Amino acid sequence: MILHTVIMELDSLLSEGASLVELYKNKELSFFSRSLQWFEKLEGLSDKNRWPLKAEMAALRGRMITASRVQSEDQFAWMPKSKNRRRAKEALTAECIHTAVGRFMEFVSKDRELHGEAANILRQILSVAVAKGLIEMRPAHQADSAFIAKSWRAAAGDEELNKMCTHVVGLVGAYNAYMLFDKAFGEIFMNGGK
Repeated sequence: MILHTVIMELDSLLSEGASLVELYKNKELSFFSRSLQWFEKLEGLSDKNRWPLKAEMAALRGRMITASRVQSEDQFAWMPKSKNRRRAKEALTAECIHTAVGRFMEFVSKDRELHGEAANILRQILSVAVAKGLIEMRPAHQADSAFIAKSWRAAAGDEELNKMCTHVVGLVGAYNAYMLFDKAFGEIFMNGGK
């Protein structure tokens, strides 16, 4: 199971990919070098989490580097055809970005789906627990882990909510359940419940 914080980190990186495509559309000169850096970040994240996608990202980055070194796109059948060698290289880079984003979205889709299901259940748990008086609404300025731990214990200790809490832990693991429970407070009780 991928950690919630890692999915958030990946989402941030993938949104950078969308920004890079905008640079391509606007014909920015920095597009290629920034794209190479972006692929290095994806490789680093994959390496840190021991994901098999690291090799794929390295291969895509390798294609981009090769494309930047060819004198004519006619040398390689896989190069996009263009009157301008720089634009051919950038078109290939945009294709690589699209491929990378698609692969990562596919790779985390099942975990993301489980996280979404767990988050929905946790919002229900939190709403019921507050309605029953088991949990106080967290003040907007309070973000300490002791409050979240106490609230989680109160919900998990309730006979009615215990099975739901156990189900959430079974779906995403204890750490992710805790992180998503903390996030649920912010989603439901913004500004101290107002």
